Amino acid sequence: HIKSMDGHFLWWIAMNAIGHHLIIENCNGHYRVHQAYIKNIHPYGYTAKEWCCSDLRRKSAWKKFGGGKLLTSSDLDDLLDIVVRYQKLLSRVLKNVLLPAVPGLDPLALPYLEKDGPDGSEKGVDEQFLAKELKRIVVWSDHLIKRVGPEGLTDVGMTEERRVGEGNSFIPVMIGTVENGQRLFDVPASVYTQCDNINRELTGEPFNSVTFLYMLNSGVWWQSRRDPDDGGAIGFSILGMDLKQDMTEEEGIRRSEQITKKMMSEFERMAVA
Repeated sequence: HIKSMDGHFLWWIAMNAIGHHLIIENCNGHYRVHQAYIKNIHPYGYTAKEWCCSDLRRKSAWKKFGGGKLLTSSDLDDLLDIVVRYQKLLSRVLKNVLLPAVPGLDPLALPYLEKDGPDGSEKGVDEQFLAKELKRIVVWSDHLIKRVGPEGLTDVGMTEERRVGEGNSFIPVMIGTVENGQRLFDVPASVYTQCDNINRELTGEPFNSVTFLYMLNSGVWWQSRRDPDDGGAIGFSILGMDLKQDMTEEEGIRRSEQITKKMMSEFERMAVA
């Protein structure tokens, strides 16, 4: 368990599939959390410096985890639980809402894109076929991400407080305006609300629908194609670092790998709990 580890070290958890990064600092069982809700993605974003040094008390997440305060083991459990729940929600959103909306995507690829693979281990899987379908997803979502800046995104049926309006069963997400825009997704109101609630829990900010595009662009790999040694992935990655000064480079690399695997094991444990 990560809380049984002595020493002074960091975990960097990069959640590119939702545009959010965490750094967890552990010093002999005392914890601090540094967060960055990436500004060039989110209109309400903030840097890790702002998270640590600014007064962001209007954000519920900052009140619990921010301002450089020391956190308890229970606080850390709560934070990691939010991350795991977000992972699971993202997988469901991809399966039920986002992947079916990709133009031209072959339905035969969906069972492999929706789970922890594809890693080529399943019998009968055509890796070239899957690679072509994965490229289709990435190219389409990347093109849309580039259009968001000049054209904007419109979520039809949202209130001024960025909540789902009453009486809406779906939230159409459009690039551009309602009158002249392109309709991308029809997100069930309950799903949009779940995304919004957990995003506020983790970041303190309302959900931004551009996140749906990042989920597609890198979230297919949220659990899949993860390097068993360093946790490397596109949509979700973990890196640990020991802050002890008197280590050789080789000792530092080996220690980093050990710390990274500890956190990976923790997420695996929590995911099946």
